[in-house]
Order: sequence, then C-alpha cells, then structure tokens
Amino acid sequence: MGGGVMLFVPDSSLFFPMAALIDLDASVLIQWGIFLFTTICLNYLVFRPMLRVEELRESRTAGARQEAADKTEEAENRIAEYEENIRKARRSGADSYQTIREDATGKGSEIEKAARARANQAIADAMPGLQESYESSRTTLKGTAQQMSDSILEKILSPPSAGGKS
Repeated sequence: MGGGVMLFVPDSSLFFPMAALIDLDASVLIQWGIFLFTTICLNYLVFRPMLRVEELRESRTAGARQEAADKTEEAENRIAEYEENIRKARRSGADSYQTIREDATGKGSEIEKAARARANQAIADAMPGLQESYESSRTTLKGTAQQMSDSILEKILSPPSAGGKS
C-alpha cells in the first residue's frame, strides 16, 4: 500500500435531525378511540367483576368475623354463667355443711346432756345402796379393828408363858 492518507468523514445522520417518532395526524384519534374502547371493555369485563368478587369476599369475611365475635361473646357469657353456678353451688354446699355441722353439734350436745342426766340419775339411784353398804362395812371394820386391837393389847399385856415363845 501506498503512503496514502485516509480521510475520516463523519456520518451525515449525526448532523441532520431525524424525523419525529410520533406524527400528530388522524391516526392519533384512532389510537385514542382504541384506548378508550379497550379501557371501557376491561372496566366492564375485568375490573368491575373483580371488584364485585373482592367486595363479596370482604363482606363474607366481615360477616364471618362478626359471627365469630358473636359466638365468642356467647361462649364467654356461658362460661361466666357456668362459673357463677359453680360459685353458687359451692356456697350452697358450704352452707349445707355448716348447717349439718351445727345440727350434729346440737344433737351431740343433747346426747351428752341426756347421758349426763342418766349417769347422775344412776348415781343418785345407787347412792342409798352405796351409803348403806358403806355404813355396814364401816361397822364391820370398826368391830374387826376393835377385836384386833383387843387381841394385840392382850398379847402385849399378858405375861410371857414359861414354856416357850408365842
């Protein structure tokens, strides 16, 4: 190759602006019409049914939540009523226990009084016989004691016998 010089020539498209991307002509109106038609069709065919389904789901969910809240409240009321009945039954049982205990204590006291009265009566009934037995035993004992004392005195006061010991 020869010793030639190469020339650089820039692309002419860089210096000259290109044509506009969107031309404003009658086709814009047609595009707007297509856009509006598509929007209206989507609104009736997709968006509104989807919103109805969403509202229905929300109403059913809210209804189910309300029903659950009502049933929870009813269950809590039943539990409170049950607990109140249990408290009443316990109070009633304690009162009955106390009444039965008081009755038993009263009956025990009555039985004790009756037993004391019978014992006192038995003592009173046995007293004359015991007194008589006491007096008779005392008289017998006095006589026996007198005889023993006389015998002891006689042995102490009598002279010893010549033949041996007594």
